[in-house]
Amino acid sequence: MPLDKSKSNIGYRLGRMFAVLETVQEESNPGTDVTMREKFYSDASTTPLEVFTNLIKVKNHQLAKISDHTRCQDYEILIGEILDAIDDFPSNLSLQDQGRFSLGYYHQKQILRDQMTAAQPRGGAGQAPESKVAAAASPGQ
Repeated sequence: MPLDKSKSNIGYRLGRMFAVLETVQEESNPGTDVTMREKFYSDASTTPLEVFTNLIKVKNHQLAKISDHTRCQDYEILIGEILDAIDDFPSNLSLQDQGRFSLGYYHQKQILRDQMTAAQPRGGAGQAPESKVAAAASPGQ
């Protein structure tokens, strides 16, 4: 099943958000030994209030490390669009919403991964064009 940008379920939205935050971390700290997923995935999917408030603070520091300011703006737009349907971070997610968190995470991660792969020149690593990040949030994809 493809990414559903219209889905307003809190678990699904938070999973998408986690995927974007992880991608920002990967781009700002290439080759990091410990990923956000390894450290925070379990807690983010069960007790989001405790985790997301801190991850968003760290995201601002990580965005400052990305030299392409347009990409930073594109990430901020995508994050804003994901959070648009969220009124508050819940203290806990039900088991069903934890499953939806996983779906949102993997659906969003796949889109971001596909965009990065498509933007890489053959034989070398590259960065996705700025519009690719924003396209992940655009309706109709």
